Parts: sequence; structure tokens; C-alpha cells
Amino acid sequence: SLDEFGSVSGDFIIPAAASLGYYTVRVDSGDKSASGSFEVQEYRKPEFDVAVRPATPRERQGGQATVTITARYYFGQPVAGASVKYVVHQQPYFSPLRFLDGGEEESGGQYYGDGGDAAFEGTATLDAQGTAQVQVPLEEDANGRDYTARVEAHVTDASGREVQGAASVVATYGRFIL
Repeated sequence: SLDEFGSVSGDFIIPAAASLGYYTVRVDSGDKSASGSFEVQEYRKPEFDVAVRPATPRERQGGQATVTITARYYFGQPVAGASVKYVVHQQPYFSPLRFLDGGEEESGGQYYGDGGDAAFEGTATLDAQGTAQVQVPLEEDANGRDYTARVEAHVTDASGREVQGAASVVATYGRFIL
């Protein structure tokens, strides 16, 4: 059914025997209509794991963060020669040290909001050990605020399977906080 804003409500169940591919659903009700699309894919269990590890948990803005991306098959071998595409997202960072006054619960340095703005993209190739080291630039924040640089790595092996991993670095504006 359609509500007054043209949104579709109700349950839609995909049959177990549905063919793989793209589908579009269109609903007409009087002079209103709504549509949406989705894709049905076969579930494939990942065959390897991707680990993203920054050299340090914090880096000063204006420099670079060194990040190591490693991929290993679950049977133990490295994912040698795989291609890597990585994207760095910037998100606000709120230090728990700024808000502790005895009565507040520690926030743990959380960020708030969506996935953040894509600030940088790059590519790399894993070596024979299934590892690549990349340098991520940490631009200075125009407002002098700390941010989290979340590095999301997408590794594609020779068979075309893609697995991703992510980690974050806190990009601080200053060398210390009072």
C-alpha cells in the first residue's frame, strides 16, 4: 500500500527459488506510484580475511599515517598479488578527555554521524606475503578540530572475490591536549 508521501509499506518476500539479478518493484495506487530496486545475489562465504592496521593510533594533522593492509586465506596462505583499493573517510572525533568532569560517562572517543566524507582514495598491490603498506595523508582541519581517518580497504584476489577490512587513526590538530 502507498501512504500519503508515496512510500510503500507492507512485506515483500523473495522466493527461495528467485533467479539472481536486478529487480525493480513498482506500485501504482490511483494517481500515485512508487518504485524501488534491489539485487539478488548468491551468498558466497569469504575465503580470506583482510586486516588493516595503522602504525600508531594517533597522528598529527598535516602529516601522514602509515597503514599496513594484510590479506590471508583462511587456510593460512597469503593473498599474494591481489589488488587493493582503499578509501579514507573523515569523521569528527570527540576526545573523552574534553568531556570528563566526574559526572559524565566516558564516551571512549566516539565519533558521531554517518560514514564520513571520502577524503582520499588510493590503490596498491599486495606483495608475496599478502601485505601492502600505504601512506595516508592527514590534511589539517580548517576549524582546528580533531577527526578520525577511517581507512577502508577492498582487496580483490585473482578469482575476482572482494573482501574488505577497516581501521581508524585519530588525526589530532595539536601535539597535546589540556
